[in-house]
Amino acid sequence: MHYPSGDSRAKMNAKKRDLLHKNESLLAFHFVLCSVCTIFAFCEDRLHFNNKNESLLAFHFVLCSVCTIFACQMSTEIKMVKNIFTFLLFVLLAVHVAVAQTDEALPTANPTMTYVDADGQEVDETQYDGSAPFHASFKANVEHVGSYTPLYEWRFTRSGQSEPYLVRYDEDTECDFNQSGSYSIELRVSFVLGTDTIAYAMDEPFSVTISESKLEVPNAFTPNGDGVNDVFRVKEGYQSIVSFKAMIFDRWGKKLYEWTDLAGGWDGRSGGHEMPDGGYYLNIQARGADGRKYNIKKVITLLRRYTENGTISN
Repeated sequence: MHYPSGDSRAKMNAKKRDLLHKNESLLAFHFVLCSVCTIFAFCEDRLHFNNKNESLLAFHFVLCSVCTIFACQMSTEIKMVKNIFTFLLFVLLAVHVAVAQTDEALPTANPTMTYVDADGQEVDETQYDGSAPFHASFKANVEHVGSYTPLYEWRFTRSGQSEPYLVRYDEDTECDFNQSGSYSIELRVSFVLGTDTIAYAMDEPFSVTISESKLEVPNAFTPNGDGVNDVFRVKEGYQSIVSFKAMIFDRWGKKLYEWTDLAGGWDGRSGGHEMPDGGYYLNIQARGADGRKYNIKKVITLLRRYTENGTISN
């Protein structure tokens, strides 16, 4: 019988120690990879946890632990370690793909706030800062509903208040803002399937700010057809006026004209006839979004022959 020499035994022992060292390095790397991937999967799904994700993550964690122990006990050769390591990488990749696909397929919503801007165009914005009256449409725009039943809750809250002053349970809704102040509009959706419930909440609610009211009127106008100051109307810069009515009277108390549109006005005519130069009585009744009431009564001057350069035409 042939026995290896002392040098041969020393070389074999050194080779085994080298293999064990490599095995230990690979197994340590494998263990760290499993732990990191498990933590990553948990962090990725913590906002949308449901029963399916819990099962996948539990399976993932158990698989990592069992396979690591199995590899530690059974792998005595570097080739076996490589095979097990490669197999585990494919399994982990498949689990992560399954978790990612499950997360992407979860029901969600993409709410929008739509209103008509000063140019008459419909725009989708997350906030509005301007005057009243303001009308906005709100849509939930749910996605990936599948077999789930969505339960909607629109919450309208005034600034400084903890509870909403208005709650609506429709998928889409509309609202008029006629009072000054700041408002937040938040959508909450519960997607229900049996005992499984997925909750959706907006990261940042919509914001609406209604300014305080302002209304001013001039003292005179010059309806001479030169395109400048030809119509008597309220001054530009009015804001948050929710109701408005203006009337013009002559010196004998006869009503010559009235209008209810803030952008409207009087062109100096009555019954199709031009009214002569002179003083006329103005009466305006209006109300602001902040509750302020406007009761404007004053004499305005019609100067038809007056031109903007300060001369009087014949």
